[in-house]
Amino acid sequence: RIAERTELMIASGFVAEVESLLKRYPGVRPFESVGYAEALAYLEGRTPAGRKIPPGIEGLKSEIRLGTHQLAKRQRTWFHGQFTRVPDLKFFTLEADREKLSSALSEIYV
Repeated sequence: RIAERTELMIASGFVAEVESLLKRYPGVRPFESVGYAEALAYLEGRTPAGRKIPPGIEGLKSEIRLGTHQLAKRQRTWFHGQFTRVPDLKFFTLEADREKLSSALSEIYV
């Protein structure tokens, strides 16, 4: 899903949006967030140190996907850590656990 969303963002004019926002609000903190930071580096011609990425827009897509995956992992780790003291709490991944989720919900709401 991250790859699909990244493709859609780029196809929908994300780079032009970042250029426009950069002209209006240079140096604001939101440019440090995932997606915007990578687009800003792309527009400024900066590449990540110690890592080879594809040239051009493909490299930008690659960096956005990587940053988004890393953010999602940090969020999952944080979220799981918040509930370690709740013994009956169950986590589901919608795509992989659709049947388990459906079964668990039917037990609760029947």
